[in-house]
Amino acid sequence: MRIRKPSPALVISMLALMMSTAGTGVAAKGLITGRDVKDNSLTGKDVRNRTLTPKDFKGSVKGARGTSGSPGQPGPAGAAGAVGPVGPAGLAGTKGDTGEQGPPGPSTGAAGGDLTGSYPNPTSASTRSARRR
Repeated sequence: MRIRKPSPALVISMLALMMSTAGTGVAAKGLITGRDVKDNSLTGKDVRNRTLTPKDFKGSVKGARGTSGSPGQPGPAGAAGAVGPVGPAGLAGTKGDTGEQGPPGPSTGAAGGDLTGSYPNPTSASTRSARRR
């Protein structure tokens, strides 16, 4: 694949873009001075790391930080918190052994489905209704 040359319009527009973005930074560097900044208006977020020295603070920086003191006594225990929500159910256990077969049930009782009457001699509901007609 062959790379095409940029058009003259693209070259001019790119130069204009670079000059416009770089020009504001150059202009601002010379225009903003310490007299333009109000006292106590700058914070640590406004200053780049390692750009200020102790001379910039007019005596507010005394020197290197000293060693830390020993830790204090632990405070009293706090009150117990509220009970938390119930956790998820645990995993299912292993399947147990199969038990012995129980005794056979009685062969009597009400018939169901298309059957009427009771066991051991149920009758078909469709046969019964046909006989009544």
